[in-house]
Amino acid sequence: MKKAGCNTIKIGLQSASPEVLTRVKRSPMSPQRTLELIANAKKLGFLVYLDFIFGLPGETRESLSNNIDFALKANPTIAKFYKLAVLEGTELYKIKDSKYHNLKDSDIEYFYHESWKRFYLRPGKAIEIFIWLIRNPIKFKLIFNYLDILMKVRS
Repeated sequence: MKKAGCNTIKIGLQSASPEVLTRVKRSPMSPQRTLELIANAKKLGFLVYLDFIFGLPGETRESLSNNIDFALKANPTIAKFYKLAVLEGTELYKIKDSKYHNLKDSDIEYFYHESWKRFYLRPGKAIEIFIWLIRNPIKFKLIFNYLDILMKVRS
């Protein structure tokens, strides 16, 4: 992939919780495989994105906190955290009137903001991203995405 010009890998893990992953019909082995994939991809110089969704079925305050810890441990180049948005036609939409989890909206909101802060306000993260951009100048437009992320963290 690298020889063919690929320089970015995006991983939609969604959750670091095997229980939550099972509920959304994903492999509960995904977190361990994701750690290995990220480590190998970064060694090869790939830009690695890792995505999480907060508010999935079975989510708890503990699993949300573990998602943040996992993102810090995995240390992808970029981590993105989303709040669950249920789309018409999906399996979750079919059960939209039932409760997916026992969290309050304020819980999800808290962990959503906390995830951005804890991931991006680490001392080495900005340096890592800027070094990657210097080595890959064609992707320099990503600097604006990073600035947008930093604005979210400040909110």
